[in-house]
Amino acid sequence: MRPFAIVAMLGVLLASGGCRDRSDRSALAERPLVLLLSPAHGAHVAPEQRAALGAWLAGRAGRPVEVRVAASPTDAIEAFGNHQADLGLVGVFEYLFAHREFGAEAVLQVVRDGRTEYAADLVVRADAPIQAPAALDGRKVAFVDPYSTSGFLLPARLLADARVKPQIQFAGSHDAALAQLRAGQVDAAATWHGAAAGDARLRVLATTPPIPNEPFAARRDLDPKTRAALAAALADYAATPDGGRVLRAVSAITGVRPVTDAAYQGVADLVHSAGKSVEDLVPGGQALWSRYHSVELP
Repeated sequence: MRPFAIVAMLGVLLASGGCRDRSDRSALAERPLVLLLSPAHGAHVAPEQRAALGAWLAGRAGRPVEVRVAASPTDAIEAFGNHQADLGLVGVFEYLFAHREFGAEAVLQVVRDGRTEYAADLVVRADAPIQAPAALDGRKVAFVDPYSTSGFLLPARLLADARVKPQIQFAGSHDAALAQLRAGQVDAAATWHGAAAGDARLRVLATTPPIPNEPFAARRDLDPKTRAALAAALADYAATPDGGRVLRAVSAITGVRPVTDAAYQGVADLVHSAGKSVEDLVPGGQALWSRYHSVELP
């Protein structure tokens, strides 16, 4: 069954008649295409870099392309359902939500220096007496946000499996989580694997198993020719010197490769198995996980 909100939306569309449907399709065909970056991916990308990427894509797609940064993870997810994104670079957890709720489909996978997988680290201060995740029970841990895969889902699952219940603080970004740790405001921080490398003040306490790198996802009803053109343009752009610099600024991306939803089935299974145990760790987590688990795969 579809969520009530989606059923209601479909009912409105059906009731409005074919004329409205044709009008909506015409409006979509005439507006600029939108490449959406999640907040985590767009935070360090300058406006001129977004403009350069948009201009390259427009030249290949034959239509203007705007590169936008979502205001929040929720906005990034919902953009696939309200036609505010044609293609989007989102975190794995954001993609899973968008796939389940709105049928977003993985098209390209991010590659970083030849690697197509990543993991998460639980980090402590180098001089801390903490030697194992079990020692974090009852202690303060800085996570990124509830939608962050490496900054929440993976390390929270690791702690839940160890029956550890820390005091959770959401810092809002990976940099902020590590800053809170350095300042002594928390006892540990969750972040992407390697984020603390080279910082003698910090020490990796534990590393999670790896999962596939995040995808560029397309909205379900995007024209196949347009989807193919955008995907090919992104792959070509990544291979150019200018494109390489821009994509590294986006999220240390060095290339992309074709991918399908099947590549993320294992992560979806992880989310399902983690849901019941992890939701207790999150302030307001019951609503978040209930929302995810209430939607069936398309």
